[in-house]
Amino acid sequence: MYAKNTEYRLVMGVSKSESFTAELDSAQEKTTLKDVIDLWKDSSGTNTLGTHIYYDKQVSLLSPLFAIPMHELSATHIDGLIEEWKKRTASKNRVSYDRELETLGFLIRWHINNYDDAVPLAPIKSRH
Repeated sequence: MYAKNTEYRLVMGVSKSESFTAELDSAQEKTTLKDVIDLWKDSSGTNTLGTHIYYDKQVSLLSPLFAIPMHELSATHIDGLIEEWKKRTASKNRVSYDRELETLGFLIRWHINNYDDAVPLAPIKSRH
């Protein structure tokens, strides 16, 4: 089957590398933050139960971003997330959400470091 697909691509004027790039782009468009979290949990078998409990608490606060494709995640999304956190926070004394943002940054870096099709992005800015 691979040979037929290769012949078809060559007849149609599409190189193997162009076809491969299109496949990566398609997979990348479908990868959401929730997918990255699930992949991290599945691959991190050496982490202790305590680590998973800690990250589960942090990750639950990221739920408004779960459906957003990773390549579309932007600083605007983070701004909206922080505003939502401020509305839902019981304590008016809370000054920052550094731990939650560190968790999000960790998940983004983990995805970029472990998957070749991941596009480097930096949605977390100094204003956050």
